Amino acid sequence: MGKLPRTRRRESPSDAVMTAWKEAISHEPDLRRRLEWLLIAQHGWRPSHATRLRWRNVRYDETGKPVAVIADGSQEGFKTSSPVAARLAPDVVEALDIWRKMTPEPLPDRVIFPWKSAMGGTDPSKEMNPITITKHWKWLQKRWKLPPLRPVDVRHWVAGACRRAGLSKQASAYLMGHDPTQGGAMRDWYDNPQIEDVLAEQAEKMPYGPLGLLGHGPVELIDGIPSDAVSLMLEYLAGQIGTMEFATRVEAIRLRGSTGQVSRPER
Repeated sequence: MGKLPRTRRRESPSDAVMTAWKEAISHEPDLRRRLEWLLIAQHGWRPSHATRLRWRNVRYDETGKPVAVIADGSQEGFKTSSPVAARLAPDVVEALDIWRKMTPEPLPDRVIFPWKSAMGGTDPSKEMNPITITKHWKWLQKRWKLPPLRPVDVRHWVAGACRRAGLSKQASAYLMGHDPTQGGAMRDWYDNPQIEDVLAEQAEKMPYGPLGLLGHGPVELIDGIPSDAVSLMLEYLAGQIGTMEFATRVEAIRLRGSTGQVSRPER
């Protein structure tokens, strides 16, 4: 029998397309659909990664904020047995933290996205069909008048973003749920870093996730802003506090009327 032809490689979507989606989804009020998009766009996951992820896969810091996702592909029933070890970007941290407080029964063995009927009823014991995410993406595309973009397209873009950020093959593979030993090279087999080192590398190279490569330019200092606002802004940008807490605390600082400095993006 002859050999089957090689699968044609897809081209990655442009940064312009990803930026358009990123900006639109940041304003999407439906938290569930926004979080579905973020989990795939910030990690290059397949839809099945997002639908089969369980709360036991989420790791938290000492304050209770989610900081990473660690999952075994075989145990969680992903498309492949490849593991996932992903440090969460600030936007994912905030959305996931709010979602955990909204979703019914966020128990360790429950899926993060429980099955939801067309009438709005949910069943925490059942997982969502991955095809539903594709439907939600089409709904988002129509709602925000966005260019076509599929989860598989984003997977290609994230792979390129990892390369541009200088992420190692192992750190990129863990982020996306790839097999880091694929290719058969002896070095890839023996070069097996600790998960803590993988997460640290992801945090160093991409502190705002792959989508952060589309923004976050240099900053400049200006006078006349309270010095404690600097610390508050850094907490917010690092994903340590949410939007509502940030707004409440910055309002308190404004009312005190103290002086100091704060950073802001250059225009």
